[in-house]
Amino acid sequence: MESISVIIRAYNAEKYIRYAINSVLGQDYDGLIEIIICYDEGTRDNTLGVIKDFSKYHHEIRIINIYRHTHLTPFRALQNYGLTYPKGDYIMILDYDNIMPVNYVSTMVKNAENSKAQFLFSNILPIDENGNIIGAKRSQKTSFTLKDMILGNLIDGNTIMLQRDYAKKINSEFSSILSKRFFDDLFEDWLIALLALKDCKSYHVKDACILYRIHKENITAGGEDFYKTLDNLKRDILTLLAFYELRGRYLSKEELMALQLSLIRRYTLSMRNIAKYKKELSLLEKYSFLVSILRKAFEKLII
Repeated sequence: MESISVIIRAYNAEKYIRYAINSVLGQDYDGLIEIIICYDEGTRDNTLGVIKDFSKYHHEIRIINIYRHTHLTPFRALQNYGLTYPKGDYIMILDYDNIMPVNYVSTMVKNAENSKAQFLFSNILPIDENGNIIGAKRSQKTSFTLKDMILGNLIDGNTIMLQRDYAKKINSEFSSILSKRFFDDLFEDWLIALLALKDCKSYHVKDACILYRIHKENITAGGEDFYKTLDNLKRDILTLLAFYELRGRYLSKEELMALQLSLIRRYTLSMRNIAKYKKELSLLEKYSFLVSILRKAFEKLII
């Protein structure tokens, strides 16, 4: 029976991480499930205390391994720890605030065996801060090309499952681009999906979903404000540039055109926000960084 590794990154996660861990421990899957917790020591709440409660947990087919690290961006934590140590045949990523339904792993593994895909993804079902369902299941688009994915992220990272050999392959590539701190803070789930759609067989699991918690602390889903808008634009552009860095020479003419269009759209949106938030931007170092990556994008792909 295939073994599974589930990566949970823990940063200021005290409020919800217990539910995420318990949802993995309670899976009806009969095979081995290893939980890899990447604990960020920059955390300012009692996340470590919650995690330590699970350190005494022992079960024949449920293992918890905790890796403590200095404060890192989510992408670097995933590369340095999350994707470096898994022993499972398949690897999943679960954010600390989300929940796996009890049959999630068994459903995903069954579809992996039947499809022979190296990259699988499912759907999300939104829940609120208290775990109440607040919307219909969001079935991610089942038929799309790499060009569609370049224009915008269509696959949520919590729904991704990677075959181990492919996960190791892309993690070695992540190591190479992270030698440049320029790429530290991008959307790692979008980059993984872009690479996988270019490299290997993918498969959408229609009958599985992750319970996706929407709350005000979410990096991308907790409402929009000036700071999130600016940060998300920066991460979008860095993700596209990292993809170009890793696969640019293998892209078709149509895929390169899609990449240019995607960057132009984000450039336009960035300029609108720079005009809208001119006063606030003058106080932020992020402003100069955003301008620098926009310049780099145009030097590489537009001009």
